[in-house]
Amino acid sequence: MTTTPNLAILRFTDTSPEGRPLLTISVSRHLDQIEKFGAGPRLTISTCTVSCRMHPDSAVADPLPSAKLDGVRIITGEMISQFFHLGLDGADYILTYLTGFSDGSVEPFDAVISVRKFQGL
Repeated sequence: MTTTPNLAILRFTDTSPEGRPLLTISVSRHLDQIEKFGAGPRLTISTCTVSCRMHPDSAVADPLPSAKLDGVRIITGEMISQFFHLGLDGADYILTYLTGFSDGSVEPFDAVISVRKFQGL
């Protein structure tokens, strides 16, 4: 079996197939680095589009991964949140938060979530 390189640095806690977690990322570290090495006012988030696709190493293929995004994304300050619902057991998904900033720059932030049935204790 071939494994792919780490496609996403962020990793959410696993969820169950019935779970509906609110998946939140913070872009504050990114903004801190821009402020540290740049000049001008502090940037803010102007737009964000969230998409969902299968991780290439997922044991299960979901034919409609984008359908797992539930509702609209929420932007609060430097945090971006998206509900995720009804993932397939054994599947690994990559959520991409394509984020636009007040200076016109656009950056993708990827995060992985795995769906596993709870096995009990």
